[in-house]
Amino acid sequence: MDQFLPSRGIMFVFFCFVFHRKACETLLKLGAEVDSVDNNSRTALMWSAQKNNLQCAQILLDFKASVDLQDTDGNNALHVACGQGHAAMVRLLLDRGASLTRCNNRGNGCLEIAAKAGSSDVAIAIVRHKRYVAVRGNAKLLLSSFCISGPLEMLAVDIYRRMISYFPKSYILLPISE
Repeated sequence: MDQFLPSRGIMFVFFCFVFHRKACETLLKLGAEVDSVDNNSRTALMWSAQKNNLQCAQILLDFKASVDLQDTDGNNALHVACGQGHAAMVRLLLDRGASLTRCNNRGNGCLEIAAKAGSSDVAIAIVRHKRYVAVRGNAKLLLSSFCISGPLEMLAVDIYRRMISYFPKSYILLPISE
């Protein structure tokens, strides 16, 4: 009979995904593993990011959920939030230390995922975030957020082309205003 039951980790992820913050918080207080994963290595934090459940995400982060764990596709919670266009979730995850430079298995970083999803709100939230702004003079951070490397001049042109192709009518992204 046990072979037909999902693991306790999958059950925790399921409860956080299907139910609400109170169930999530109760399970954590009872000892559930905050970084439990489902069959695709997705955590409850990733599912919270997918559904833009800020309350559950906050609780998971308060219980020390790892913000940069990656699923089988290499996506972390920030990648998921960027792909779904959830700017508030992106800000929360960045506030809690999510990596601005981690790439998924397709070689996409958070900024490029937001751009490909057509979410200018999320892209703006990323480039205006205090951690991004604090190091925006560092060309390596901008380049690594696109998961590319090479001679800086050529890469800068490539980034501008990509951003303009993703957001042809929104030049608010570049340059960043204070």
